[in-house]
Amino acid sequence: MIPVFLYGRRDDDEITEGLISALSKNGGVLYINNSMINSTERSPQFLLHDTPSQPFFNMQRGIIVFKQKVSRFTKFALPQDFICIVDSNNEAALHLLKNNNSQALTCGTNPRDTLSISSISDEAALIGLQRDITGFFGEKIEAGEFLVKNESGITKEAFLPALAIILLSSKNKKEFVV
Repeated sequence: MIPVFLYGRRDDDEITEGLISALSKNGGVLYINNSMINSTERSPQFLLHDTPSQPFFNMQRGIIVFKQKVSRFTKFALPQDFICIVDSNNEAALHLLKNNNSQALTCGTNPRDTLSISSISDEAALIGLQRDITGFFGEKIEAGEFLVKNESGITKEAFLPALAIILLSSKNKKEFVV
């Protein structure tokens, strides 16, 4: 099971529903927050823990996705091999990562972002991976373009982070469904 942490304020839930929907279509998800535990599959591939405060990480690998609403004044410590996914316009999260010397996989519309939208329609999008990255299992994922079918109609706030998680956990597929 791939541990994914969704970090940010509880009232910032635009991304939550989209991630649950997309991860459900790609192996299933066990979703946990302070008041609920919900599983979409008997043996889900992903654990999604939605938390407003930083947990103590007693693990070597994981993925953390930053919501738009995070405090830039939080002390933040991540294990070295954690993969951080952040919107390139999220200055507070980028500030936390910079102070922690953490690498970030940035998502957005800027050509300098690690993951960006090349073209989009109601049914699908062509996503550009601007540089090679290392996947969750240590495999090299080469820069290129990926076709993504948007069957869920998830919001633009959740689209790129969801794809980043799926891309990081895949075995170099070129087409994805969210």
